[in-house]
Amino acid sequence: MVISTKSHNMRRDDLVLLKISSTPVHDNQWEIPIESSDRTGLAKPSKIICDEVRAVYKGDVRFIGRAGQITLTKVKKKLHLLFGI
Repeated sequence: MVISTKSHNMRRDDLVLLKISSTPVHDNQWEIPIESSDRTGLAKPSKIICDEVRAVYKGDVRFIGRAGQITLTKVKKKLHLLFGI
């Protein structure tokens, strides 16, 4: 999931992402469930893992779908807790 701003993405060659996985992780405190659907582009129910932040070259990333507003709000809350901002 891309979390960097549009202005950042236009000026840089990388995107800041959160990992999305369909495999469970050991500490689910940082997971947010995301459903499989045409909107999300996910083939099976997955989780956004909010403490797995990465910068990745734009050319290695492809668009598959969008998260809903409720999911985005949950992600923002988790990032607030993680980074204290």
